[in-house]
Amino acid sequence: MLLILSVAGTYHGVRAGLGHWLYYRARYAPDKGTVTDILVTARTAQRFYPHNYRLCEYAAELAHDAAAQADAPERARLLVESRYWCERG
Repeated sequence: MLLILSVAGTYHGVRAGLGHWLYYRARYAPDKGTVTDILVTARTAQRFYPHNYRLCEYAAELAHDAAAQADAPERARLLVESRYWCERG
């Protein structure tokens, strides 16, 4: 029983660690890339650890701010992306 709990705890810890690492990479890395690249990294981080509400907050804010500066087709896509993150967080 102890072995099963240890493996489950290790598995959860690794997933949480990867999720947080990807969040910090998306938010604070000097070579983040474009808004689309950051949002792809945020989705990957969410798949690893969906309980990080700061990730949802950051991605929604980023997509909404980028939508204000984008042209019409890109604006619509970014607003949908922003809504997705608002509903997650």
